[in-house]
Amino acid sequence: MPRAAIAWHAICSRSLQMLRVMQWPRAATDAWRGDVVRIDGSTIEVPGTRRMRLSVLAGNLRIHRLLDRFVRPGSTVVDVGANIGYNTIHAARLVGPGGRVLAVEPAGDNLEVLRANVAAAGLANVRIEPVAAGSAPGMRDFFVRGPKSAVNSLFARSCYAFVTDIVRVPVVPLDDLAPGGADLVKIDVEGAELEVLEGMHRILATGPVLIVEWHPILQQLAGHAADALPLWLLRRGWRLEAASHTAIRALTEADVPRTTARWLRLERPVELLARRGS
Repeated sequence: MPRAAIAWHAICSRSLQMLRVMQWPRAATDAWRGDVVRIDGSTIEVPGTRRMRLSVLAGNLRIHRLLDRFVRPGSTVVDVGANIGYNTIHAARLVGPGGRVLAVEPAGDNLEVLRANVAAAGLANVRIEPVAAGSAPGMRDFFVRGPKSAVNSLFARSCYAFVTDIVRVPVVPLDDLAPGGADLVKIDVEGAELEVLEGMHRILATGPVLIVEWHPILQQLAGHAADALPLWLLRRGWRLEAASHTAIRALTEADVPRTTARWLRLERPVELLARRGS
């Protein structure tokens, strides 16, 4: 089996372990019926195999806890890499009718499920943009790992060698998608996180809370150094914390080599929580 495939199966297995640590399903979900899950009070369709669904839910439950901590009624939230709406729907409930959520998702199959999940939730405060966020406007190849996959990317190698389709998608800088700015931006785009950040300098200047997935292996597969993402943020004055399933720890530039080595060894992602100020 290729190393990339082994890495993906390892991620799935470890995510299942994390769900047990998080006392899934008692603490995380209310019900599971086939592809339909009731999670944190919202009912959503979650396609894929049972193992894949559990793996994806593990990561998104971690993000839910961060959204609970930082999103307030009336806030504006941008969900880049919205997939089928796990975090979009949760954020929309947190911001309430006076807030707004922008969901950015270019993949056609996922868009279908995202729109259906948002409609089923009866949310009028969500705007869906069927594009990829990037550093400059244009058209790019978008590599799809499979129908309704959570692992699609602007970089072929980030799909773990399982590319099943290549589609052309519009790429738009986040500054153009959200000219009014945002209070919180979540970014999970399978190795293209730096490209998203390069296209949102005006938003970054306003100091929103950032939740950015950092997967050192995917950064390498996308052609970046494994530590490029945290260093990009730290060297621009952002204060970082690394949020895993079990802990949130401050991350300084001195910590980056050791932390990078750890997550490379574990072959797992971690959320970077980035904020301005001391």
